[in-house]
Amino acid sequence: MDEEVTHTLRECPCCEGPVEQVGEEERFTEELIPARMRVTRHRIGKYQCPAGCGTFSAPDLLQIIWDYATV
Repeated sequence: MDEEVTHTLRECPCCEGPVEQVGEEERFTEELIPARMRVTRHRIGKYQCPAGCGTFSAPDLLQIIWDYATV
């Protein structure tokens, strides 16, 4: 592992209130740099809104890039 990135969420995207982390998922990306392979672990926090708005994942860079590219 060359790098580790942690993605967090501080407020509910629905009501903008505080959230509690209830889990985590991991994704790995590989980059082929000439004569070098690089692996990055993305730790994406899962959060729950105490006001009952639901469960949300912190945005991760890959999803942001994908959403932008598919617009």
